[in-house]
Amino acid sequence: MARVEWTRLSGDEVEAVVAMLICSLHPNAVRVRPSQGDGGIDVFVPGEAGFAQQRAVYQVKKFAANLTASQKRKIKGSYTRLLETAADEGWEIVEWHLVMPLDLTSQNLGWLDDVTTSATFPCETNGLLFCDTMAANYPKIIDYYLRDGRERLEGAMNTLASIIAGRADRQLNEPLGAADVVSDIASIHKALNESDPFYHYDFAVSEKPPANERTTGQDGLVAVYGVRQDSAWISFSIFALSLAALQERPISGQFTVMLPPEDDMLRKQFEKFIDYGAPIAMPPGTVSGTLDLPGGLGGDISGASLQVLGVPPQDDDSDPAELLLAIVAPDSEAVIASTVIRRTELSAGQAGLRSVFSDTAGLFKLEMLVQDGAFEGTMNLGVEYDLAGRRPAELVDSLKLLGAWHAPNRLAFGLTYGPPDYGVVATVPSEHGRDPDRWGPICDALARIQQHVAVLLKMPRQMERDQAIAILEAGKLVSGEPVTSTISGRFTVTHQGLPELKREPDTVYEFWYVTPVEIELEDTTITVGKQARFFLGRFVEIEADRSVIEPVTGEAVSFRYAGDLDERHLMGRQFVGSVAERPTTDEPEAPPNDEVAI
Repeated sequence: MARVEWTRLSGDEVEAVVAMLICSLHPNAVRVRPSQGDGGIDVFVPGEAGFAQQRAVYQVKKFAANLTASQKRKIKGSYTRLLETAADEGWEIVEWHLVMPLDLTSQNLGWLDDVTTSATFPCETNGLLFCDTMAANYPKIIDYYLRDGRERLEGAMNTLASIIAGRADRQLNEPLGAADVVSDIASIHKALNESDPFYHYDFAVSEKPPANERTTGQDGLVAVYGVRQDSAWISFSIFALSLAALQERPISGQFTVMLPPEDDMLRKQFEKFIDYGAPIAMPPGTVSGTLDLPGGLGGDISGASLQVLGVPPQDDDSDPAELLLAIVAPDSEAVIASTVIRRTELSAGQAGLRSVFSDTAGLFKLEMLVQDGAFEGTMNLGVEYDLAGRRPAELVDSLKLLGAWHAPNRLAFGLTYGPPDYGVVATVPSEHGRDPDRWGPICDALARIQQHVAVLLKMPRQMERDQAIAILEAGKLVSGEPVTSTISGRFTVTHQGLPELKREPDTVYEFWYVTPVEIELEDTTITVGKQARFFLGRFVEIEADRSVIEPVTGEAVSFRYAGDLDERHLMGRQFVGSVAERPTTDEPEAPPNDEVAI
């Protein structure tokens, strides 16, 4: 394509073309329609914080010859308006570009440096070389705006629309709409699926090849075949209408596989594919040969990529697809943890069968490989999860099981119905390398707390140590378990006009006071309830209206409190019994000072 003669174009043509070239370079760019209130902006690209906070601004000018004084004033005026607009609207300029089909002289560059000298952001000039390069990279923009591309496009679309639409009321040059092709697409889909008794076909057209990931909910999917036609990808999803279809009209092929010698992981995956029919993804260039697919699809696949997906098995009463997986103590039949697992894949190969089970929470997969005629096999555990934002009750069972997944504990399987009856099969084969021991107890505590608060609790992304301790203690309290903590330091209490407690020095008393039970999740403080904290102490100073109390041990015990006592009351009674002195630990928690006591 010939170079653009920028000097022969009108100002509107230059600004429109250059603006669209920038938008082609940055697909998320926004073009501002020229107006009195455009704020000196022609095109902007949102920054990392979003367009409402950050913008890289492109000011497009039509100037294609040496700058005149008037043109310099216009550039400076646009730049000044930009600064004012950004300040008024409260967003940050992260870059400023002056774009025009003109390479500035050193004198012009010096003048521009003076204009932008106070800028706190990068300033750059994109001249003729930039515009020519963009025009070469995006010739369709030039063809559409400056040559006969618009007329050819309109003519082609008009001809296509008149053929496809078939509407009697269609007007000349009326664009083809999506609704016009619905009937034809539906007819093609119907004809494609009208005669094949074994397979059903869906198709899609896009600019990208079909995705590698299996789409959930596509029962019976046996193959996805993608072919590139010109610049478009046409992908066909092939569904078996029955299991017998794979026998009556099997999918077959002849492949030659070239495994890179340095890729040991790919080699092991391929061996498992041959031995057990496990899924595999072969990268482009490693597979050649032919593939015979239903519907006339397939053919030569030299240089192609190949992916074999696992097919979800059908339920069978004699071979249930849902089981209870348990971790059993090494020296008894006591179940430490259990959860429901469901078979998600079943395949066979030259060596034997492969089954994959997943837990209901989706935290792990258990792969079982059993050779033909053997009563023993190999189990591999894969753990991959993100707990953040999920409800604790959904995760507790799986996290407890993963927390107990270590030797010398044993694995056991049972049915999901009827009385629990586990069959121990093996010791736990290996560690899984994740940290459920850390999150499991926290998740369990949050699940218990959820039963006592009306706020929806979700797993946090991260947590500080003191936050975790507070959650664990709150979980115990709401379950009726006591919590022990440390306490130290003298504190002062004021007396209330209630029946007086006989206060004597060198006498040990049992004191207790009420505090709220609070936890923190994602910077939100949640009140769970109240707790009564008990500790032993003595009076070290006694006056008519106030006293000073000192704990005699470094320990306080808390219980869940369901009464209505104010949190500013300290209760006490004389203690009967022996006191064992215990040293306090670091960072003990002292009771609140200046509380009201009876």
